[in-house]
Amino acid sequence: MGAASACFRESPFVTTTSSYGVIEQASAHTDCDGHAERIRLEGFTIVPGGYAANELAYLAERIDALLAEQAERAGGVNALAEIGEHETLRCCLAHDDAFVRLATNEQVLAVCRRLLGDYIVLTQQNGIANSPGRVHHQTACHRDLPYQHFVS
Repeated sequence: MGAASACFRESPFVTTTSSYGVIEQASAHTDCDGHAERIRLEGFTIVPGGYAANELAYLAERIDALLAEQAERAGGVNALAEIGEHETLRCCLAHDDAFVRLATNEQVLAVCRRLLGDYIVLTQQNGIANSPGRVHHQTACHRDLPYQHFVS
């Protein structure tokens, strides 16, 4: 299973403990179980990606460069700012294979499979530029399919 096997090692997350009066208790036996449980309870988790500092720096540089290219194609940063898109890079995977490798991280995919099963579709991939001293609208609690209040 390669890189994903690290996601399935013994977990530092909470495991079942001896108790009474408890009718339901979660037990995370692996890191993957713990990350899936945290998503169920809190809505997010942080899965260590195993990326070196130079890999992270490259991704940051590419997002900045691609944001500049996107702005140029759209008529400038101000044109994108008018519609709230000046700090959001759309469709990263189409521009650089480094983003494909990021989206296919085996540790993350293992958690996705634990929650969703084997059929997984990535429908959006955005690069967000978090500028110092400013709040980005993507940091608010939101749905990736806005204004569609249903579960399928």
